[in-house]
Amino acid sequence: MLSNAASPSLSHRLSPEPIDVSVNHADDHTAPNAATAADPTHEDTLAELLNNNREWARTMQSSSPGLLARLAQQQTPEILWIGCSDSRVPAEFVCGLGPGELFVHRNIANVVTHTDLSCLSVLQCELRNIKDIYTTNREKLSCLPQAEQGNVLVELNVAKSVLNICHTTIVQNAWDRGQDLSVHGWVYNLEDGLIQDLSLCVNRKNEVDDIYAYVTAEAVKPAKRELSKTRTRRSSFLVEKSVTLVPDAVTVNGGVTVSVE
Repeated sequence: MLSNAASPSLSHRLSPEPIDVSVNHADDHTAPNAATAADPTHEDTLAELLNNNREWARTMQSSSPGLLARLAQQQTPEILWIGCSDSRVPAEFVCGLGPGELFVHRNIANVVTHTDLSCLSVLQCELRNIKDIYTTNREKLSCLPQAEQGNVLVELNVAKSVLNICHTTIVQNAWDRGQDLSVHGWVYNLEDGLIQDLSLCVNRKNEVDDIYAYVTAEAVKPAKRELSKTRTRRSSFLVEKSVTLVPDAVTVNGGVTVSVE
């Protein structure tokens, strides 16, 4: 998950309460070993992205001096682009536009519905979730200098979004299938164009707090197979446990905010 900050990201780390940002190994309370850690090739790919970003930022500073600093103060795009998440159609690139010239919202099939709060919030520039995070952390934020509060709020928003992604049954189904999937939190600094890794990464389901861990369709399949055997053996008498089935609606096989090996 990548978000914007108006100045270099702070070393301060505050929790987007009531959820703890720190990784919680709820099952075994031990750090992941080498077998369960992120694949080295995956880490190499992320390192390459950060290197590419640093090179891009240097090029921007050289070719358009002062542009990033001006954009950090204000953006005034005249066009809202609602497009598809298709990686082959980068909005600014195909329009020949640069940073600050296009307001972009992307989703699968560029669909606009009245129930899509994300899309509607783009139309309204609504900041309700940010306000909720600020209210929750008001006391801690008030202890910081005014100029630093915005940066910390950006970090808290990214951290909360990372956890929200991990709390979905879509991601947890992928983990239950044994799929290698990691969710990272990054912040993009508007003033110098650099991305900072917040060192917030969730790699597996037992790093999610128990209260957000669902009984997913993938996890329930072995129980269903055993239940089927029980039905065969005990045709005259059967007591079934009540199990909530969550449909495996989406197969996560790639994406922008989540990285998949």
